[in-house]
Amino acid sequence: DLTAYLSARALAKRRDIELSLGRSVTGIKVGVGLSGGTLATFLSVSELPPSQLEGIKDPYWLTAVKGLPPTFRLAYTLPYSKIHGGISIMGSINEKIVNRTWGLLEARAQSVDDGGESTFRYGPNFRYEEFTVLPSRIFGLIFSIGLLLGMGAMTLPPVRWFLQKFGTQPGTGPKQAFGDTKKTIQMINVTSTDGPNPDHVKTDVTFHGEAYVITAVTAVESALAIIFDHGQLPKLGQAGGILTPMSALGDTLVKRLLNSSYLTYETHTLHPKDSHKTK
Repeated sequence: DLTAYLSARALAKRRDIELSLGRSVTGIKVGVGLSGGTLATFLSVSELPPSQLEGIKDPYWLTAVKGLPPTFRLAYTLPYSKIHGGISIMGSINEKIVNRTWGLLEARAQSVDDGGESTFRYGPNFRYEEFTVLPSRIFGLIFSIGLLLGMGAMTLPPVRWFLQKFGTQPGTGPKQAFGDTKKTIQMINVTSTDGPNPDHVKTDVTFHGEAYVITAVTAVESALAIIFDHGQLPKLGQAGGILTPMSALGDTLVKRLLNSSYLTYETHTLHPKDSHKTK
């Protein structure tokens, strides 16, 4: 949600006309580690009948505004780069959050008159993809196939019993501590505008800390933003509702995370000659 938002904001500053985005792709570099709670969640979902999982397959499940259908891939390459990877284990969840942000912004832009003021939105042709960064497309393909086979195996009762018995138990998992910023989570996003002569922006986001620590920091900073910075929130956030981090908190949350020192990022424009360069 954050990477797509930061790229969209950067493109909005470059364009004098109303912003209309096309493809937005994020590659995630994160350390290997699975907590017992996460494993228990996957096992619980795998026990559900197929009829209850239909909605989960829909990337626009959480938004009333429906967008373009996604493209299924087993191997990924980040546009205008040599960064490759495979299916993101959290991608199915993350894309629904990003698409809800898109849907909320679209719905507001279509229904609210801000007195002639342009309303920030992604545009009707926005589409989001996410992948796990790996050394090559071949590694990405192998990883994706292995992940799909593993998820499929979880639907078998003997496999679930084995994982529940001998797998990581809830309350246990990778050790993580506040203040340990040696380990990082990196997210690299490339977003392009839609239509002829598109602009391209690359945003490099680094979270300094382990995944669950960053989750806690983000949740706390979000709560503090609502309590102390309510008047600075986007209009959606001030109105309230079932929102997403970026649709509700926007730049206010970004500033808080930057001040916390757990987040750093940089955004720069890509040009056709940069198609095989990364920063």
